[in-house]
Amino acid sequence: QKSRAMEGKMKSLVFSAALLLLTFGAGRCERNGEVEDSNRLYIGNPLVGKPSRVCYPEALCPEYSALYELVRFHNFSTTGLAIADFHGSLPGTTYRGLLATESRKKGEVLVKVPLSAMLSRLSALESRIGSFLEIVEKNIGSRMLMALHVLYERFEKKKREGVESVYKGYFESVPKDVNSLILFTEEELQELQYPSAEKSPALASVNEMRNLARQHIDNTISVLAPIFIQANSFDQATLSRENLTWAYTIVMSRAFSMAGHQSTFKRRTFLIAPYADLFNHHSVGPFVRGYYRFNDTSKCLEIFADQDYPAGSEVFISYGALTNPQLLVTYGFVLTDNVYESIGLEAPVEDNVPAVQEFMKSNPNSSTTRISIAGEFESDFITLLRLKHAQASNTPTSRIAKDPYVDFRVRYDLLITVEGLLMNYPTSLEYDIEVLRNSKQLGLNTRVVAAVMFRVEIKRILHITMVELLQSIRKSFQKSAEEFRKSNNPIVSSDDWKSWELDILAWDKDFTAWRNSLHQIWDPKMDLREHFVVTMDVESTVKEAFQEHSGKLVKSLAHRLDAALEAEGLLNTKSEDNAGVSGTDGKLNVLHRSEEKELVPP
Repeated sequence: QKSRAMEGKMKSLVFSAALLLLTFGAGRCERNGEVEDSNRLYIGNPLVGKPSRVCYPEALCPEYSALYELVRFHNFSTTGLAIADFHGSLPGTTYRGLLATESRKKGEVLVKVPLSAMLSRLSALESRIGSFLEIVEKNIGSRMLMALHVLYERFEKKKREGVESVYKGYFESVPKDVNSLILFTEEELQELQYPSAEKSPALASVNEMRNLARQHIDNTISVLAPIFIQANSFDQATLSRENLTWAYTIVMSRAFSMAGHQSTFKRRTFLIAPYADLFNHHSVGPFVRGYYRFNDTSKCLEIFADQDYPAGSEVFISYGALTNPQLLVTYGFVLTDNVYESIGLEAPVEDNVPAVQEFMKSNPNSSTTRISIAGEFESDFITLLRLKHAQASNTPTSRIAKDPYVDFRVRYDLLITVEGLLMNYPTSLEYDIEVLRNSKQLGLNTRVVAAVMFRVEIKRILHITMVELLQSIRKSFQKSAEEFRKSNNPIVSSDDWKSWELDILAWDKDFTAWRNSLHQIWDPKMDLREHFVVTMDVESTVKEAFQEHSGKLVKSLAHRLDAALEAEGLLNTKSEDNAGVSGTDGKLNVLHRSEEKELVPP
């Protein structure tokens, strides 16, 4: 393991150096008008979230002029907002959204879009192809109905009826390319580095959604397209797989879902609201529904501010409590620092442990847990593992919360499990960050970049969890040390105790630095290189990582802990009383890290 870690470290330094020379040349570089040391490792954009261009209604932004004309013609209410381009998470990237041109307060109505300007089930059924859509609606579903409505208005309306579509100005502003997972090629899907279905139920369900959507599109083309073409409602070119996939992803990613309890809409429906669909998503917890509604009296879709927004800032809404896989398949993007992103772990429950069975009766979900970016485990899950270890070590149930050895065994088994999940990925977090930093030079398209960002966020959680677990182990060591110190055992001198205290302080300093660098990975001020130089060993061996700051006292703790350390050397991944925790969202049986490819531009 040491050899592998050193090989990986040297290899990493070699390809990093090559990339830095490739990208920046030697020494220093210019970035955003400032001279920076190219040896720094960062991926954050110092300008992220700041507007790079603001397109006011009176401004000359040709791609939005027709949309603004639609807004004026239908008398939208958009006071205090303007379309803008913003700097993205990665340097050199931009995205569009809505800017607050004046301060907006939580609960205020931000936008009102009249029904006459929206694409909806009602407008679809009132269209020239409405009677046929109504007949097939039960078979094709609401999304496909809307997708066909979009295609007709976008490509066929003027040809068939001799008049421009009401939504022409909107279609001119809609992106021609969408990053939805539906559009990913098999090669691009591999960049997600997701495991098999049995190892990752969450990602398996997302992939199933992708496959069902693609099958739905294929079925529509093979069954309905010939009928539409024969009825002189669509040209064959309009109903191509490319066009229908585009329209379907537009509905998936841009439509507002209405429950159907209003008098206007008798059933669940989707509304595509021009201008309002420019609001971007942010992850705020806890998620509160009700940021938009359809007003039956005014016949308008109303969007409300979910928090205060100062003038000059981007205005967001929340699409829901969504993980990154859900965001990727539905909306085509990955959210950094997503509070809803997590990794699943499961502990098998044996029938021969009465205390565990009794606990499970009142806590039936305690055998599973989700780890978020905080790197914390649910308390019932930890209690269950403590009960399992208490049985294995003959520890009285009444002492499991206080016994440092039991807590050590629980955290250690979790550490080995999480480390295994991380090591089974074919590339390291450091490598992925290098890929993102050099995505333009490597010629990566936006879907591959999204896939790499996706796996970066998963590996961040694993790294943070490992660091938090090491800190928990340090606490169990300290608790044992305090008990040992009270015994006044002559084996340990006062100098030893002083060394121990200094080692604890040194460890805590490193722990704080590691945790900060991982939590602030998108902060452009954070230099990540020092983090990876230190934590390269953490990935490959637990013992050296902790004992670097544990001094002589690690082997002089309470007797049982001492025996465990001697017997296992903190390197054995299996033990007789191992809790048997397995990952459900990340384990891969694929390429080894040594097969990380040198990053070379096309």
